[in-house]
Amino acid sequence: MSVRWHRIATPPFLAAATVLFLGVLGLNWVIASFEVFVAKQPIELRQPLFELPDRFGPYQQLSQEPDLTPEIEAVLGAHAYITREYMDTRKAKGDPGAVMRLHIAYFTGTPDMVIHVPEVCYIAHGAQGQKSELQTVRLDSPLFQDRPDGKVAATTAGGSPVTIPSREVPLRVFNFAQGNAGEPATVTYFFAANGSFMGTTTRVRTLVFDVRDKYAYWCKIETLPVGVADRQQAVETVREFLGAALPEIMACLPDWEEVKAGRYPVQPAIE
Repeated sequence: MSVRWHRIATPPFLAAATVLFLGVLGLNWVIASFEVFVAKQPIELRQPLFELPDRFGPYQQLSQEPDLTPEIEAVLGAHAYITREYMDTRKAKGDPGAVMRLHIAYFTGTPDMVIHVPEVCYIAHGAQGQKSELQTVRLDSPLFQDRPDGKVAATTAGGSPVTIPSREVPLRVFNFAQGNAGEPATVTYFFAANGSFMGTTTRVRTLVFDVRDKYAYWCKIETLPVGVADRQQAVETVREFLGAALPEIMACLPDWEEVKAGRYPVQPAIE
């Protein structure tokens, strides 16, 4: 035994090393025995975002933005995304709120500590932030039917059943000024994550890091009613749009009840 090791291997050091070693063994035993999931496995969409229909009730698709550059995709870090504009066919095209910009970004697996939101991204691209606050909006739609457990049963335009986590959506509302003229605008967003709706990135991280869940996903649903600067008018316009669009969006995301029951994702047969 060298002199250096003799000096290090004191009784307190050996006791601490033993405790640390036993702690690691104990942690591994807990993880194996109680199905504790520290690292999350990715879970795929039930259907691709680009298969979202071109019509949600009275809302008709006008356009779809092309894919981002590889550099921007790397920064975003999304596993899937889509950006479209929908037109409310009940309104004239130039009316405020007649056009809705919809951006959806889907993430899965162990979450990054940075979750991109408009308050950061818009300002980074030159917008002037004015006010951001959280509002809870209640969705009303003839497509919705309340369930005893508080969730909502809905159907897609194609008649497929889908589960909505809640009629209550925690909507983050962000007012900003864009362009050289400082034109006022309002963007809203929220997250669908592991079968729940969330309004803050902190809540998303807390939920998807739940060690009881093997899988994790979070999906940012961002809406911008074009030409609407007034906060409450924007919220009402978005609320009505989500009532029509959300069943189709949720049909793309993993059904968390199926995930918890072990029926999704479908596991390959063992030969």
